[in-house]
Amino acid sequence: MANDLVVMKWVGSEADLPARNWPDGFTIRGYRHPEDLPRMLNILSIFSQTEEYDPQREDNVTFSAERFADDVWNYPGVSPDSIWLGEYRGKPVSTVSAIITPNEDYGVVHYLSVLPEARGLKMGHHLMIHTMRYMLRAGMKQLWLRTHAHRLPALNTYLKLGWLPLIDGDATKVEAEIAVWRRVYADLRSGERRDEQGRVIPWFERYYISERTPELRDFPFEELKNE
Repeated sequence: MANDLVVMKWVGSEADLPARNWPDGFTIRGYRHPEDLPRMLNILSIFSQTEEYDPQREDNVTFSAERFADDVWNYPGVSPDSIWLGEYRGKPVSTVSAIITPNEDYGVVHYLSVLPEARGLKMGHHLMIHTMRYMLRAGMKQLWLRTHAHRLPALNTYLKLGWLPLIDGDATKVEAEIAVWRRVYADLRSGERRDEQGRVIPWFERYYISERTPELRDFPFEELKNE
């Protein structure tokens, strides 16, 4: 699981986001430090164990306060007002944070985590919209996220919100990245879209190529499009 990281990108405006329609009993509030720290560590620990387990890390079992400080609280671009807890019937069951990079005009969705007991309520969907709206209002022109390819429910949520794969490696890694996305789309069966003439738009015509890797623009993608 540790080596199946993928990157996605979203470009649009606040008008492109769905209206807020939270389920009954659900609310999103700002993280309060340090009183919320035990609740935050509980959510991130369970998420780390079940969704992002990495055998190379020594702190998988417990998401420590030190790791929270390094990866979230003191992470560059994260501010106290860009960390949230999602509550269901008064209990914190999810979290997300946003990374703002004003000098580069892009924002990053960071550590979106939902406890297993709260899944099925579309909390990830609502936390994502909340975070995207925050970043757009902060002036970010494009939004990024990084996640694991095995997290199919999360990927399904992102794709339905208009996120697209970002092929962000060097040219030698492109084929492997596209192979991963082929598997994701095959598993989700959510890659089919149609244009105005009713033609099915293959997913490989709807990817972003990172501006940081301009050499990919001349990469022979045609060779990789055969199913």
